[in-house]
Amino acid sequence: MEKLIIRADVTWQEIDERVDDISKRAHEINQMSDRQKALKEFRELRDYVESDMHELKLSRNSEVLDNCAPLHYYHLYGTHIHFEKFDTEHLVWNLDEFDQAKKWYEASVSRAYILIEGIPDYDSTVFIPTKPMNPYTVDLSPTAFKAYSNGKHIQLQAHGLATQNVRLEETYGQLFEIVL
Repeated sequence: MEKLIIRADVTWQEIDERVDDISKRAHEINQMSDRQKALKEFRELRDYVESDMHELKLSRNSEVLDNCAPLHYYHLYGTHIHFEKFDTEHLVWNLDEFDQAKKWYEASVSRAYILIEGIPDYDSTVFIPTKPMNPYTVDLSPTAFKAYSNGKHIQLQAHGLATQNVRLEETYGQLFEIVL
């Protein structure tokens, strides 16, 4: 797994994938028959997550952490991991902590996102997608549509544009106009 790069435009998708990868790795470790090797691998995974949390807590990153919701919630995810003794007897408990934190993360983050590739025009606040389409209209994925229908926040994410909450106005069926 790669080192966390702390930047203001980290997306929900990137953090979701990171949390999923950590959980997947914990499951792989738990399936290992050699428990001593599994304990060693667990410690490496623990150190990986603790390294991320340490970086996020550094004062030089406080502004980004305060203003980037995906990183903020990733930090809270890390604070929900609590380990027991670091021995083979407590290995299953410790590995389950990654899933417990993931469940908290998934339940507490009330959002869906629309990921669009494009560039912002800072002079006019218009977002220009790289794929031909009306600059303001999106077709929501089934997941985003369900989240929107259930009153969850929708966020626009795009390369070079800070993640931001958007209001959607239905235009036709599942086509929505983005209101920045």
